[in-house]
Amino acid sequence: MGSVTGGGEYEAGTQATVTAVANSGYQFKQWSDGNTSATRSVTVNSNLTLTATFEAESSGGVDPEEPPFS
Repeated sequence: MGSVTGGGEYEAGTQATVTAVANSGYQFKQWSDGNTSATRSVTVNSNLTLTATFEAESSGGVDPEEPPFS
């Protein structure tokens, strides 16, 4: 999964920067509002909750234990 930095409470009108950081083996997918930038700035005008979504990294369907096709 991962973690988020920059969360907290801010005064109205404040610019806040939040960053989603994926753990090893995962990648950031998107924020709960659909934004796909791992680091983003938002102007706080009202209560706002953002949730980061992470997904397991794919090996592209290649099994490293399988010998290559010949």
